[in-house]
Amino acid sequence: MFYGVWGFYVLYRLFELVISKRNDKTHDLFEVGHEQKKYMMFIHTSWFIALFVEFLYRGIEPRLNFENIFLIILLLMSALLRYLSMRELKAGWSTSVYLIDEKRIVRTGIYKYFRHPNYFAVILEIMIIPLLFKLHMTATVFTILNGIFLYKRMSLENRILRGEYNESME
Repeated sequence: MFYGVWGFYVLYRLFELVISKRNDKTHDLFEVGHEQKKYMMFIHTSWFIALFVEFLYRGIEPRLNFENIFLIILLLMSALLRYLSMRELKAGWSTSVYLIDEKRIVRTGIYKYFRHPNYFAVILEIMIIPLLFKLHMTATVFTILNGIFLYKRMSLENRILRGEYNESME
């Protein structure tokens, strides 16, 4: 089961990069936080490697019990959040952060309830997938690293959404 889940998420992340690249070409906006992208790529790539390596040494295939059913439900909820986020933002969905004006801010659909639904979904995935296979080291290290990264990323996006972005604050 591990290899199927791992492979699915590798392909899914690659698919998202293709969508992001396609969407980036559909508008002419100023990208901000470009330096953050390399950290995001590093964290996500390292996470996949860590998942694989830790599973080889101490991973356990999940059994059908209450804890794992709960984790799987949370994982499905995270997939739904990612889908709803991408659907609502349409061509505006990207792994890049752009300087946008007030009229381009999306406040409909899932964005009525969550300011950053895609990031919340990523937090869940980075934590839940390792926990499902008892990969506690990967879950702990990458939940912390991703949390630090997302704190900075969401701070940048929130400044843009409030119209307070200043290049010197990056």
